[in-house]
Amino acid sequence: STPNVPTIVTGFFDLGRENWASQVGGKHIAPWVSGVDVPELFARSNQLYFNWFAYLAAIKNPMIIFTEDQFCPFVHAARAAHGLQDQTRIVACKSPFRTSTPLDHAIARTRRGIARPEFGVFVARPYCPEHWNPYYVVMTMFKFTIVNTAIEMGLVKTPSIAWIDFGYCRDDERFTKEQPWSFDCGDKI
Repeated sequence: STPNVPTIVTGFFDLGRENWASQVGGKHIAPWVSGVDVPELFARSNQLYFNWFAYLAAIKNPMIIFTEDQFCPFVHAARAAHGLQDQTRIVACKSPFRTSTPLDHAIARTRRGIARPEFGVFVARPYCPEHWNPYYVVMTMFKFTIVNTAIEMGLVKTPSIAWIDFGYCRDDERFTKEQPWSFDCGDKI
């Protein structure tokens, strides 16, 4: 393996995002944002994320994808469409948001934390999901856990690793398809 060609780690979990604008508007979890409208741009369907991932799936780097078991066939097909199935590892997570799991407990603790009125004092843009949606907050925090899990599972075979969000590539102009994306990140993620 080449030192400057990192393994890409990403993940996709259904956070119910397609309902955020309509479901959340006026019914915020955190009372300090009550009455603040959530812009429609935050409501996104799973299909939109799958469309964006289809662009990222073309990257020639080794890739590890953590996702719900129901999305594994799509992820596999997207990478296989570019002949990259041999460089792909998919970690299926069965019902990650079921009750009484560590993830469920983290979401419940986060929900209690963001509901505290004093939390709102520090929030400049209360309509952003990172301030009011406990699933979004927890999954953002778990990016580092996911990367470490990939390493601990022995899935990373390159000297370096990079997290790229599942929906980052919103067109096919983000990287060249002729060769693996490389970046000298030293000993950093």
